[in-house]
Amino acid sequence: MVINSGLIDWATQYPGPTNKVYDYTNSNQGIALHSMEGWYSGSIAELEKPDRQASWMFSLKLDGELVQHYPITACPWGSGNFRANTTLWSVELEGIVGTLANEQQVETLIALCEEFSVYTGLPTTRDLGARTLWEHNEVWDWAVPNWAVSNAGSTSCPSGRYQTLYNALEEYDVTPEERELLKAIAQVLTGTSDPATAKSLIDQQNVMGMAFLKGYGVMWNNLWRHMNADLQAHPSGMNSPWSDL
Repeated sequence: MVINSGLIDWATQYPGPTNKVYDYTNSNQGIALHSMEGWYSGSIAELEKPDRQASWMFSLKLDGELVQHYPITACPWGSGNFRANTTLWSVELEGIVGTLANEQQVETLIALCEEFSVYTGLPTTRDLGARTLWEHNEVWDWAVPNWAVSNAGSTSCPSGRYQTLYNALEEYDVTPEERELLKAIAQVLTGTSDPATAKSLIDQQNVMGMAFLKGYGVMWNNLWRHMNADLQAHPSGMNSPWSDL
């Protein structure tokens, strides 16, 4: 998994209109979850309308394909106000009210969460003490006074459609044994472990039903979340996720 020039290498690239972004750099403090309330083709038609004041960073299709419209450094207009748009990655989930994110979409969302955590050093968590995984209805009123662009208005989006993602993230509770495994995997990743140990750890992850890096990323993210639940959401108030491994 690599982010190069703001683009995720495994995502499909479908650039959005260049005039539908703020002239600022995204500070990458979290992810804003949206419901497309429709289907991908119609959503793209709306994105491309020159008079439609709407844009977003990612579209997540029903088959799990992630489509990136703007680099993670960009600030599209999807989350309702200047602050949210310049600090969060916006994701539009294909489908409508009453349809939960399906298995393929959840798998892609977890991979996107891992990309975010690796790139920023922050967890992707719903815990209030360090929340970085936000719903549109939670950020619509983040407008900062004195900015020309104010709140777009209240919304029910994403209408509970991400509960399957939250359930999947909660399944990964870190045990003492997994903590020890994380320490050993960290040694592999930092080149302080011998090849035989590295192969053994990769085999362990495969037995657990997870690819090596995916399994590591999920466990690391959850461990970091539990260790730092009492910290403030601002990055300057956080310790390194590696500090207690």
